[in-house]
Amino acid sequence: MGSYPRASGARPRADLTGESPLFVDIGGALGLDSARLLDKHPDLPPGAGLVVQDLPEVTTKHGAKEQLDPFITRMAHDFFAPQPLGGARACFVHAVPHDWPDDERVRIFESMRGPMTRGYSRLLIYKIVLPARSEENWGRLLGRSGLRVVGISRHPRAVESVIEAELS
Repeated sequence: MGSYPRASGARPRADLTGESPLFVDIGGALGLDSARLLDKHPDLPPGAGLVVQDLPEVTTKHGAKEQLDPFITRMAHDFFAPQPLGGARACFVHAVPHDWPDDERVRIFESMRGPMTRGYSRLLIYKIVLPARSEENWGRLLGRSGLRVVGISRHPRAVESVIEAELS
């Protein structure tokens, strides 16, 4: 995920007590992005709530459990199903939506709203975003899902961007 600036705007401090997840990596496969987050922030307290979700066959894949830091929880979850977690600070999706038709992506993003709390939670989508037209397309797509784009952060040396959205 690298270092990307985040969208402006004051938000409440993150809950690091473990009462609600800090970071839910939806469709996160073997948890590489969550591991990178933990590498960048090794001072996160145990139980801060880093969760990697993916299909049961991915979460039980040989070696999947052993490859994760013990601070990261693996959870079987189909992103079309209602989200079982609530109050997450950040719901993150890396490459999941790129190969789905718009109607299916709307369903996926609607299910991701479940763990979000208005004024606190953000959906972070790590994706290639081309200027202007692509930004408009993302705004419409997320709008259909009950979300709104807060900002799109670009790293000067990367082709990917982070789309930051919140409940509309």
